[in-house]
Amino acid sequence: MPATTTEPADPLAMTDAEVAAIVPDARQAAADAKRDLADAEADPSSVTPARLTELRAAAEHAELLVPAAERRYAEVQTARREANKAARLARVRAEGPVDLDHTAELLGHLNALDTALRAFCEAAHAHNERVTYWATEAGIAAGSRDAVAIGAKTWRHLEGGRLVASLVHRAMRQYPREFLLDGARPITHDGDPYGPKRMGERTVSAPETPLDLHDLIRKDA
Repeated sequence: MPATTTEPADPLAMTDAEVAAIVPDARQAAADAKRDLADAEADPSSVTPARLTELRAAAEHAELLVPAAERRYAEVQTARREANKAARLARVRAEGPVDLDHTAELLGHLNALDTALRAFCEAAHAHNERVTYWATEAGIAAGSRDAVAIGAKTWRHLEGGRLVASLVHRAMRQYPREFLLDGARPITHDGDPYGPKRMGERTVSAPETPLDLHDLIRKDA
């Protein structure tokens, strides 16, 4: 009766533990067969000649199965890597375009930012012009018309560029350097204009924490 062989397990159906055991199991089987043969050879009277021949054949066969198991392990690993690569590529093709398609969202945010920035600059500039107008009406000397006191309240020019730069710095400082680059330098390289390491708002020369931009505007406007 011809010998039968077992079909190798499907590499993709095997568990990680089964794959990891391929070579160790073969080595253990070879060690067990070698030990059985050594025991028989140490006490030949304990076995028949036929059994001794059988044990020698089994030990030799088990030893040959070790490199076969190593080849099998390599083949399984390759098959699993290729299958994983194919699955990932399929996922990229199926899900990537959907996840990456945010043009409309980005343009919407960019347009909103542009509109809000222009509106703020227009409002801040208009505020400064009103301060200058009322300072002039109050008879303040030319060159000192960036503030006007009426009663208990003082209105001052807003430093529009510093306010915008501070807002940009605070919004972007959490992102990686390559996202912030403007040429070779990050756009936030000078730091927060109203941060603790910079000259602060007029009446606060050495702030210990970043100044509140809302408070700055409330104070001057």
